[in-house]
Amino acid sequence: MRPRPPMLLAIILMLAGLILGFLRLLTIFTPRPIPPVFKQYLGLHSSLMIIGFITILIMYERLSGMELMPTGEAKYVVKNALLLTVAGYILYLLLMIMRVAGATWVAIGILFIGGIFFIRYLDLIRERINRNSYNMFLIAVIAYLAYIYFIAAGSRNYTAYSLLILSYPLLFIMAERIELSKFIPHTRKELLNMNPILGALSVVVLIIINLIAYSQATVAPAILLLILVANMYRYEHINIKRLLGMGRWLMKYQAIHLTTAYASAILGLAVYILFTTILNRLPILDTAIHLIALGFIGNMLLGHGPAVLSTIQGKSLDEEGLKLYAYILLNGSLILRVIANIVRTLEVWIPTQLYELSGILVILAVPAFLMMVRKAAK
Repeated sequence: MRPRPPMLLAIILMLAGLILGFLRLLTIFTPRPIPPVFKQYLGLHSSLMIIGFITILIMYERLSGMELMPTGEAKYVVKNALLLTVAGYILYLLLMIMRVAGATWVAIGILFIGGIFFIRYLDLIRERINRNSYNMFLIAVIAYLAYIYFIAAGSRNYTAYSLLILSYPLLFIMAERIELSKFIPHTRKELLNMNPILGALSVVVLIIINLIAYSQATVAPAILLLILVANMYRYEHINIKRLLGMGRWLMKYQAIHLTTAYASAILGLAVYILFTTILNRLPILDTAIHLIALGFIGNMLLGHGPAVLSTIQGKSLDEEGLKLYAYILLNGSLILRVIANIVRTLEVWIPTQLYELSGILVILAVPAFLMMVRKAAK
């Protein structure tokens, strides 16, 4: 399977983000020195992952879906959203590398317009998707636009800022799961009605908290998101059991990733609550962030990735080619990171080797996944 330019760009930016994240991890939690040339770019980690990888991939996947139906304006609009996002983010990276930070508002403006185009795209396909799904997509994009704004303006509350960053892909994935539910018979779809309300409240509160310097207030949106994810899992539990009961390996493969993702998100948000209330230590916050980033978002991407990428490429998927190597590497990395953070919090010793191994494993998960999809997509 040969990746197309937008997908290839997203993968390259993701790998750059993972490498910078690994170096940032060593800088914060270990005495291990890193090459000085990288230190000035460590702050790009989150934007490389969220904008460079996730947003470009989302928009490209949506554009590819438009190729399968006569959608007219919707295809044109989402294509412009993708082009503006790519152009805006490449410009942002160039300005940061050249240290022209004062001009980044130009790039932020282009990214913001790209997000507005995506909202227009959602409006154009509104009649074709579930109402709850549309509302969740819209809330997720609003969280994304708020994140873009705070990149340039700065946040006065890192705890709330980190949760705002994560809320965008978390809510978008929830919207995708709600959209997929229309293909699955279910007797309790009313459970989904409260999710957009919880999502909207959490994003509004996060935006407000990012404007103030009271980090303990982050407990409120963390609780709202925890209720949302737990409610979504309550709904999906029946579907996951059904997937596990099917004979097809693809269904079981997805069920394994879904179960791990929901468990990680629930645990991660619970740790966020713990951090903002009684245990205000940096390793605890890092644990919360990466339970959601790696545990939830990572597993959801691995679980849905083979089917999505093969569809984008116009290939059929050989289910027997789906392996759990990337799943083991990703979650092994997460477990090691959690253990290292616990040890660091208890101040038993500085677990430099655990952090290093954790970073290496998550980077190795990427080629493991790509090679699997390449073999499975025919």
